[in-house]
Amino acid sequence: MRDDFSERIKRLLENRVGSRCSKPDCLHPTSGPSTDRGKRLNIGVAAHITAASLGGPRYDQRLSDSERKSEGNGVWFCQNCAKLVDNDPKGYSAEVLTEWKLSAEARALASIQGTSPLSHDIQERASFLVLSNQFDHLAGYVSGETMERLELMRKAWREGRKAEAIGWVKNLKSNNKLWSVIPPESKAKVLCFEARLGLDSSGKVNRCKELADQAQALFPSDNQSRLRALLAYYESGPEAAITYLGGEEDLDSLNLKAALLLDMGRVEESRTALNLEGNGLKPNAETFRLKALSSLATKDIPRARLEIQKAMEREPRWECIQFSTALIDYFSSLSPAALPDGAVLWPEPVDWALIKRDDESLIRLQEASKIFRDLVELPDKKNEERQRLELWSLACIANDPDRQEEAITCCQKILEDDRTNYGAIAWATARHFKFDLKPSQKALGKMVRDGMALIPHIIALVICYLESKRSQRALKLLKVTKEIFHKHG
Repeated sequence: MRDDFSERIKRLLENRVGSRCSKPDCLHPTSGPSTDRGKRLNIGVAAHITAASLGGPRYDQRLSDSERKSEGNGVWFCQNCAKLVDNDPKGYSAEVLTEWKLSAEARALASIQGTSPLSHDIQERASFLVLSNQFDHLAGYVSGETMERLELMRKAWREGRKAEAIGWVKNLKSNNKLWSVIPPESKAKVLCFEARLGLDSSGKVNRCKELADQAQALFPSDNQSRLRALLAYYESGPEAAITYLGGEEDLDSLNLKAALLLDMGRVEESRTALNLEGNGLKPNAETFRLKALSSLATKDIPRARLEIQKAMEREPRWECIQFSTALIDYFSSLSPAALPDGAVLWPEPVDWALIKRDDESLIRLQEASKIFRDLVELPDKKNEERQRLELWSLACIANDPDRQEEAITCCQKILEDDRTNYGAIAWATARHFKFDLKPSQKALGKMVRDGMALIPHIIALVICYLESKRSQRALKLLKVTKEIFHKHG
């Protein structure tokens, strides 16, 4: 089913560009008089930036139906240009069409302000041709459009579409003419967002600090407490990060403070930070997500499920909320005795006796497996993150008595991609999967000899030796590597 524009949206798209094609080297009028004096001709098309239905050009499955048919996903073209961009979606990306849309609207605004005639010679954004006495007005308009797009990119980032957000920032900054008319406050917000993206995607703290400093220089009054806290977290850990949030009482700062406290295992303090009674703040999706995780940390599964449901009702497509939902569903399927005492990076094998077998628990396990698998398949995942998600998906399958063959296949695939994946080795041995672990033994042994092995790798190799009845090799390995264990306490 197509998510077509309403007539109101079509007219809005046409009127916002003055009934002209938005393609910069076309600019052809799309409306004029008919020979019938009671009618007009219209050769314009309200085109979708990302397709109206599955299989169409530039289709984005992440958009909701309402977003897909909103004004923000539309651009006005003449019929020829509309056909051209849809026949070559790789040559005309969503980012390019969005840029053309912004340019066309800026040209139309400049035209009605009388600042720049729309002649055949206009090939650049009208916003860059305005006279100086109109600069502030048009800069404000461009700023508004930029901030709207920034919010969309924040949403894309939260939904796992990181490359889209990174690409938008890169294209915006590389367009010198557009970047030059954006006011300092808006530039600062874009730079702070770029720094946040950099922390998430590359972890290059020094580069992200430079971006934060540039933003501060552009707009000194902007409050960078959260960004500085995140920079400190990536550089020195949660203890250093939380010092930047002292005295901050806005919702986002309180949420971040609660997250840092949870990371440090200070669950009750985290809950106190999320207690918004009396301060006039309303909880958002992130607040409920953190409340759910704090309940999980105290093994209160029913409360955790209630809180994460509230988060899902508000932002069902946020990646972190989907992950937390799957995490809680997974632990809902385990006996209380199997629940961890704190946060865990990957799921350790669980004895069959500690796994619930009732229908509701198995359904939750299956739902968790699907979410983890969907998250694995999102683009732009770092290898380490993808491996963790694959382990969570494997754990769901390996705990389902009816999916053991599937679990074996899944585990083999993980180890084919990374022979030293200690989590997959742990599950393979715990569930007695019948496949050869010798390649993993060999790869782990090399890591030990090369001095690259971490404690989990050493433990995985010990497990491999014990599984193959080579207890003396396991004992020798522990003696050889005991200094590593001492070093890490």
